[in-house]
Amino acid sequence: MNYIQFGPVTLPSGWISVLIGVFAVSLIFQWFYKKELNWLINAFLLFILIWKLSYFIIDWEIAWKNPLSVLYFHGGKAGLAAGALGASVYIWLNDKRERINLYDFAQSYALFMFFYEISSLILSGRPGAVPIIQSAVILIGWRLIKTSNRKSGKEYLLQLVVLFGLVNLLFYSFRDLILAVPSYTHIWMVALFLILYKREAKN
Repeated sequence: MNYIQFGPVTLPSGWISVLIGVFAVSLIFQWFYKKELNWLINAFLLFILIWKLSYFIIDWEIAWKNPLSVLYFHGGKAGLAAGALGASVYIWLNDKRERINLYDFAQSYALFMFFYEISSLILSGRPGAVPIIQSAVILIGWRLIKTSNRKSGKEYLLQLVVLFGLVNLLFYSFRDLILAVPSYTHIWMVALFLILYKREAKN
């Protein structure tokens, strides 16, 4: 993983790509769709908070002696799972209170992955053919999701989202990233979509 220097602070390029992805999606929805994706920003912040603070539990001796180490370290896969669970619960409760539009969820998922991949390519400084092709496929996937409408039915949207996730997992297998965070993110997003889809289908 590459690291980017911001004054005295050094951050992994992957974290910067995630930040770019989340805030790019939020801005696009605000500017072009006139929608506020508060649930996305809140879920993201909750995920980061749990993931980072889990470091105090997993490696508490070092963390308590040097609290600033949380800027550079996190709770690993256990913290990642805890953060994903916390964010999922938040989205579940938010959807229960104020229904999350499935089309918005699917588009935000595809757009986030597009900006994540593009920013990762730029920050890595080593663009390869497979990541570039994958980014193009993600953009095509977003376009298909965007143009799907209620006339096509939510079953069609469901098929697109599942196919989108599977195709990206295939690309990550070519890049030896099938057991890495980006792959887990796709699995998590598709699973969340399925949960929200089933809830809406019951109502």
